[in-house]
Amino acid sequence: MNLRFLLAIALFAVMPVLASADPVVKCLQRELRASGHNPRGVDGIIGPNTFSAAASWARKLEVDLPELGPETAPRWCGAILASRGSVPEPEPGTERYCIWFDDVRTGVWLDSSGVPVLSFRYSLSNDRAGCYAWLNLVADWQITEPGLQIVRVDRKDNLWSSGNEENGIFVDKELGSARYVQNGFTTVGVLTDLTGSSSN
Repeated sequence: MNLRFLLAIALFAVMPVLASADPVVKCLQRELRASGHNPRGVDGIIGPNTFSAAASWARKLEVDLPELGPETAPRWCGAILASRGSVPEPEPGTERYCIWFDDVRTGVWLDSSGVPVLSFRYSLSNDRAGCYAWLNLVADWQITEPGLQIVRVDRKDNLWSSGNEENGIFVDKELGSARYVQNGFTTVGVLTDLTGSSSN
């Protein structure tokens, strides 16, 4: 066997692992480790050590969350971020951004390493008018000031969406997950306020 063939086999074996590394799971693993519940690595893959660390954290804080899995990882990540106060601090003056709607959610966008980078607020009224606000500065993302925009939101049960799959915001209130798509590039996020709030 030649070396090129062996390298191709090794790369083929590693590709599924690389493809399945999830920024939301990395976020959870990083926060578990920082809170003293070591998942034995930050690889973005839910394995027995991540399960064990998450269960230990949930028992200690008496947190009631659904069983940890790929679909429920955003709820876990959002809960541990909120409990540790690990979300970026909103800029002064953003406290009232998007709070005048009926259903208000807060969350954070993650970078590809699972680090919480940009706090956001997403809200909806009963007539499908909505509001999206970004609340802090992120130089690497060329966000030099906070802001907000009024959006049209489609609601189907716990799913909120505005825009389309090329340019849009998608939130699942039950799973605590969020996606922001711009020109086909997706940023993932998690909700950090799982109970939401109401302002009438």
